[in-house]
Amino acid sequence: MPDQHEFIEDIYNYCDYICHKCVFSRKCYLYWVEHHENAGLETGHEEIRAWTEFFQSEESGEDPYHSEFSMARRYHQDRHEQRTREIIEPAHKIISILDPILEEITLHDYNNSAIDTAIDLVLENYLLIAVKYYRAVHQTLFDPEIDVDMEELYNYLDTEKTLLAVKAFLWNLRFGIRLLRPHYPEYLGEFTRISTLSRLIEERIDKEFLPVTREILQRYDY
Repeated sequence: MPDQHEFIEDIYNYCDYICHKCVFSRKCYLYWVEHHENAGLETGHEEIRAWTEFFQSEESGEDPYHSEFSMARRYHQDRHEQRTREIIEPAHKIISILDPILEEITLHDYNNSAIDTAIDLVLENYLLIAVKYYRAVHQTLFDPEIDVDMEELYNYLDTEKTLLAVKAFLWNLRFGIRLLRPHYPEYLGEFTRISTLSRLIEERIDKEFLPVTREILQRYDY
């Protein structure tokens, strides 16, 4: 059984379900649950156990939300989830563009260190952009007028750090793409689109999400 610290937190929240292509599958809770019998029953993994119970209730036809959520709360959560996915759609588009390109270029062995470095930069960042971006925008409302309790305030603290991390992932991705451009002229259109999408994400973070997050934190002297 992997140590729980080896998993990337919440990476399964944004998943295209092509596990055999995903470089993070061995660090994913959900992948481990689905491929190891009784995984959720082992001690020390409450989140894995919760996933296992959810899957079992789905298979049995039970409503896993019935006893825990009212219909109004479920509706609110569904709307919030829909908004979150709309926000991170550019990150999903980056993945859909890059997946076939990476599948093609990683089939070959290179002696060119620049290509190896570029591929590593892209692989290490393009999935994490979507995962971390999802986490940041899903756990906060970005309403400057909202009253925030202590637990929610910690979410905003985490969101600020996560959004800054996303910006770093975006920069690394663009740098990797820039290194790849001279070696793969056939993908110049796709590389340009990826760079444009990444800048749109960064622009929205800088203009919409970070200012509200910091305004709330400053209001509470954080």
